[in-house]
Parts: sequence; structure tokens; C-alpha cells
Amino acid sequence: MTKAEITAPFLKRLRVSTEIDDEDEHAINSLSIAIRQVVNGEAKRVHRGSPIRCCLVIEGFVLRSKIVGAGQRQILAFHEPGDVPDLQSLLLQVICL
Repeated sequence: MTKAEITAPFLKRLRVSTEIDDEDEHAINSLSIAIRQVVNGEAKRVHRGSPIRCCLVIEGFVLRSKIVGAGQRQILAFHEPGDVPDLQSLLLQVICL
């Protein structure tokens, strides 16, 4: 899978509300990308600390949730291809859970 194929859903979403020129597209396609396949049902835990990366959903769906009350899970969001579920966390100095 090429970088252009990876970033295509993200760029499509951006173009809905933002004008993206060739320079913008080139900058996005120049970002460092590490592909990680997540197994169905695999949980990724977020710990306190300074975030150093974010993720882009390439295919499939991602569910964000947190544990509340007596160990119950509260669903916070569903994400589809082109979504960047944790982009806002890059603006935080420390994640507080």
C-alpha cells in the first residue's frame, strides 16, 4: 500500500471542509508513517505521559471507550477510514486520565 493510498481517505475528509492544494497534499504524503495492523478486539491502552504520535484509520473501524463505574465500558466514539481519532492529544503536554 502506497502513502497516497493510505492518506487518500484522510485527504478526502479534509477536502469536504478545507481547500487542499498540491503543496498540502505533498506535505501530508511526506509525513512519516508506520503501519500497524490491529487485531479485531485488540485494546490499546493510553497511559499518562506526553503523546508523541497519533493514528490514522486506514481501513476498518475503531471504537474509543473508557472504563467507568464498576468496570463498565462507556463508548466515546466510533472512527472510520480517514479519521484521526487522537489528533487533539498531540496538543496536550500530558494526558490526564
